[in-house]
Amino acid sequence: MLSMCVMAVVFMVWFLLGLFLDTKRMIAKRAFELETTAFLCEPSSQNHKSQEVLRKSDDLISSSVEVKRVHRYGSRTAGVLLKCQSIRVTGQKTAPSIRKYRGWFLILPLLASLPVLGEVSNFVASENQEPTIRRWPEERPAQPSDPHWQYGGFLDFGYLKDFNDPVNHLFRSRGTTFHVNEWDVDMGAIYLKKAVSESSRWGTELTLQAGKDAQVFGFSATAPNLPGSNWLRHLGPTNASYLAPIGKGLTVQGGIFSSLIGYDSLYAKDNFTYTRPWGADMTPYLMLGVNASYPVTNKFTVTGFVINGYWHLADANSVPSIGGQLGYKPTDHWTLKQTVLAGPHQSDTSPEFWRFLSDGIAEWKGKRVTTAFEYIVGTEKVATIGNPHALWMSSQLPVHGVLGRGFSVTVRPEMFWDRDGRTTGFSQTVKANTTSLEYRLPYRQLNAIVRLEHRVDNSRGPAGGFFNDGNAGSGVVGLTPTQNLLMLGVILTFDSSIHH
Repeated sequence: MLSMCVMAVVFMVWFLLGLFLDTKRMIAKRAFELETTAFLCEPSSQNHKSQEVLRKSDDLISSSVEVKRVHRYGSRTAGVLLKCQSIRVTGQKTAPSIRKYRGWFLILPLLASLPVLGEVSNFVASENQEPTIRRWPEERPAQPSDPHWQYGGFLDFGYLKDFNDPVNHLFRSRGTTFHVNEWDVDMGAIYLKKAVSESSRWGTELTLQAGKDAQVFGFSATAPNLPGSNWLRHLGPTNASYLAPIGKGLTVQGGIFSSLIGYDSLYAKDNFTYTRPWGADMTPYLMLGVNASYPVTNKFTVTGFVINGYWHLADANSVPSIGGQLGYKPTDHWTLKQTVLAGPHQSDTSPEFWRFLSDGIAEWKGKRVTTAFEYIVGTEKVATIGNPHALWMSSQLPVHGVLGRGFSVTVRPEMFWDRDGRTTGFSQTVKANTTSLEYRLPYRQLNAIVRLEHRVDNSRGPAGGFFNDGNAGSGVVGLTPTQNLLMLGVILTFDSSIHH
């Protein structure tokens, strides 16, 4: 235990030193170029692609953005020659402005007021409180006999040191924690919710959020944004639910809710590691629509859902996507889940061009060890020349162990194969491993989580790789197959409740 404490102190000093050395580069204006590559699967103008780059790095000053050159080339996929394009956009990045963080002027005062409200609560935090994976409807808490309101909030900030030192400070192809070598508030939120019960059949959930992770995770690189997405992205799970008196109780939920796909949550506080796996970033974290779940038995739950589309902030077409989930808990230790989704994610909504996805999860949870295996496979026929089939797969095997006295450790090997570049934008195979050391310090309704994490990613393929500090000619940021990240994440949470 002493050695772990020493290691934690050494890492903390190392990060502070790295922050000091990077300060000038973080504050000073700098010019650089970004590169994005996409198959011409759907009509797309140069301006649309330049806006996509801006969306992925909104620190750029829009007036300074210029499309310098469009390079077209061929790529053979599934025996079909596709037309591709590489668009280079140059822009100037400057120090953060007050306008950029205007959302925090709404969030932070509310977070500051939460401890005062906590005086009416009798909640006491557990010393060894563990993350709650909120994607499992079969693990929903039992309906309370005395329903009460729950409220709280959290603030999540971190520093990711990328040893490749990319000049654009970007983690390529990612939707969360995609900025490196700078301190960022990745996510912060406040929430208010009430669960359904037989004595109070209506429930609700309201979540307001802001931060880096709220900028890109719910959007699509190939479909237009949903009208009103600029403010919708600041809503986390926000919905109403009703427990219908049918059989054992049919729960219907409508609005924005946590995705039924995936093992990992959008919020780092609910996960075992600070950064999310590739499969999580390439599947929806939130869904917009309606779902209904029914407990067939104490061990078996059936859920169906209808949503606006694959990404809840994208507007690919007017046809909804549908899906279902089977959850089975044979013992107190094992939980099994199988989820499927089908629906169009292109402007052509013919059934032959629908996207199909399968997500299977098996979790074993013991007193001190939790492990799981997840396998995702997706396919889609692309409405372009030759109508090629796109295919992608991912898997992960996280192992989480509680060491005691607030310490825990997690190891997560994973793999992501994007054969045709349909999800990441680049044809590549990524192998990665994440090791995380966590310390939790609870105090009444408050909880502080500190994570020291190392992550190594290796990307191979025709268009694979990660940004580095060099260039590939004409000022374009160069690529390297391997990326090592060392990170410090700090999460402050507050959770309480009001009883009748």
